[in-house]
Amino acid sequence: MTRKTLTVLSALCLQASGFSAQAAEAPPPPSAIRNFSGVCQGFGKISALNEFVGWERDDVYWDKLEPKPGQWNQAELEKWGQKILQLRAQGVQFLPILDYSARWAVDSEPRTLHFADGRRVEIKPDPSAPFPGAMIETTFIRNAATGAWEQTGAGSKTVKNHALSQLGAAHVPAWEAYVRRVVTFLSAPPYNLRYFQVWNEAHAESGFWRQGDDLDVYMQRVHLPAAKIIRELGSKVVYGGWPCCGSVQEYVALLDRNNAWESIDVHDLHYFPVSSFEYIHRAAEKRDHGSPSIWQTEIGFTTDPTVLANEYPRYLDWALRKGWDPAAEPDKYKLFWFAAQSPDDPKAYGYKHSLMLGDKLHAHGLSLKTLVALLSPGQFGRYTDPVETSPVLHAEIDERKSSLEAFTADDGRKIVLALHLAQNNTAKIFTDWNGDLGTIHLDHGNPTITVTLPVLSPGRILSVRRVDAAGTATPLVAEDAANSTTLVVPIRDSKDSPSAKWMNDGPVRTFYVEITLKP
Repeated sequence: MTRKTLTVLSALCLQASGFSAQAAEAPPPPSAIRNFSGVCQGFGKISALNEFVGWERDDVYWDKLEPKPGQWNQAELEKWGQKILQLRAQGVQFLPILDYSARWAVDSEPRTLHFADGRRVEIKPDPSAPFPGAMIETTFIRNAATGAWEQTGAGSKTVKNHALSQLGAAHVPAWEAYVRRVVTFLSAPPYNLRYFQVWNEAHAESGFWRQGDDLDVYMQRVHLPAAKIIRELGSKVVYGGWPCCGSVQEYVALLDRNNAWESIDVHDLHYFPVSSFEYIHRAAEKRDHGSPSIWQTEIGFTTDPTVLANEYPRYLDWALRKGWDPAAEPDKYKLFWFAAQSPDDPKAYGYKHSLMLGDKLHAHGLSLKTLVALLSPGQFGRYTDPVETSPVLHAEIDERKSSLEAFTADDGRKIVLALHLAQNNTAKIFTDWNGDLGTIHLDHGNPTITVTLPVLSPGRILSVRRVDAAGTATPLVAEDAANSTTLVVPIRDSKDSPSAKWMNDGPVRTFYVEITLKP
């Protein structure tokens, strides 16, 4: 939802970096989890992120490629081609967003929008504005006492219509031509892109679609024509990021009304919980569309430093339980953090929301780096042998609950456990809801959790470490037993680790246990 604001920042970072294929570092070793991990607006920062980020997402604006009708800027498109090659030199793939309307192609017809909160917005052309495509928006609310519509105190304002995303019916053929030229060019050698995203967050509440009260016009003018062309050219369609201001059931209803399920290769949500992946999965199977590919090409954009470590393992566990094989279907599921970087300035937009804060990794970036390192190199999967804990933890997709996810990594040479402990009140008390309802104070003393792997012999183990979200590792020793492994794992992070403060400030504490097996 907030990507437009950071576009200028990303462009400045690219210019400042002097980014070139020659300057790019060698790509890291192949890693399935790195391929799962993407970022938005990462140009200029990829060299600092490519160790744990395998995808970059950004806008390939129609307005820049065709600033006037028929005036095609091929040099601009070729710049994108060069950026793609630069990314690939670092082992990073690119997801282009085909958006938005060109200024000259916006819909200038007067219309009225009605919002769920009761607002009515009237939109009409502004002939006196000094820029093309400008519209006047006037907002009204209904007086509760009289029932009459009254103009709000903000009054009327002139907006740049192209920035609010609208496409005139007469310009649909031009939109189709833009899509065809971009996809034809970027899907051909040496670029060889396979995935193309159509638009971004089309919804009246998001600000990226102001055409009308429903999205059927969007589907008919924008999505379906573009999807048809992308498919004709042998590429795959990524839906344009369904935003969290709309419900998942609204998204499903939109696809149903417009017979659009078959037009989508990858369903895409923005800022939704894990449960919404399950909702889309059930809806697709109910309609005989099988097990769908689902991405979140925008997730995060929060100051809560615990979110990434708490949520990413749950998405992975959910996907693996659905039968996902990352080796056979490497692109079935992905998460893209929004965004790559924000200034290290408390007054700056996006401060402490991104992977990087200034030129250094922020909490989100360190958390992602740690997770990718734990599940790398090679393939990862779900550890299916039993894991028992005291207090009792089970896998939970509800991000508010305590949970345990168990993975294999390094092609089976490692076992990685992600443990999440949720505090149940303001005193930071954890409750053993799956056990005897006993409690642990997460902020006092030296609380521990006992982890038992009943079919793992200690003789198979090379090393065991507790790893916090920031990557700080502490060796652990398995209790002496013949055929099972028991570990007593500290709950609290080391005071010297930056994650100690993150976890103290967050509602759910996450840490890992990494077990490396002997060859």
